Amino acid sequence: MLGRFLIPQLCAVLACLLCGQAGAQQQSDRWRIDGTTLFFNTEGNEAAGIERDDVETLRTMLRDNPTVTRVSLNSSGGGLYAALDMADILIDFELNTTIDRQCESSCMFVFLGGASRSMARGARVGFHRITWSAESIQSYYERNAEDEGWTTPFDMGSWMYEDTQLEIFQL
Repeated sequence: MLGRFLIPQLCAVLACLLCGQAGAQQQSDRWRIDGTTLFFNTEGNEAAGIERDDVETLRTMLRDNPTVTRVSLNSSGGGLYAALDMADILIDFELNTTIDRQCESSCMFVFLGGASRSMARGARVGFHRITWSAESIQSYYERNAEDEGWTTPFDMGSWMYEDTQLEIFQL
């Protein structure tokens, strides 16, 4: 007799816990769903810019929430390749994009992936050419010279030229 009353209560508790965990996956400082809009925010709370992990999070959230029709962006940018992959996902899901506050640097690639794009009054956009600082180039050379077989920085320079041409073609 106890099992007849205890089992339904345990099932209800378990269901609440599982729903609570699913809800936690849907909400974070960076990602939030409200109605049919998925909000992506990399600003504030010391959040990093667009990162590689955001690509899979975006894909998962869209698969888990098929009613999402719009992605609202607020970001000063981040990783170029992650942003390009996010834009591809938006294209595949045929979603609209909007900027409520700001979308700068690599965020613009995500924004341009929208089927229809809009901005709130007072929102800011920021375009710039792709850059690579001398310090970052040197660091990249030092980390990858052995694996790439570069014996001098000039070897890397030759690779950079070819890689840049390929990227321009692909973008």
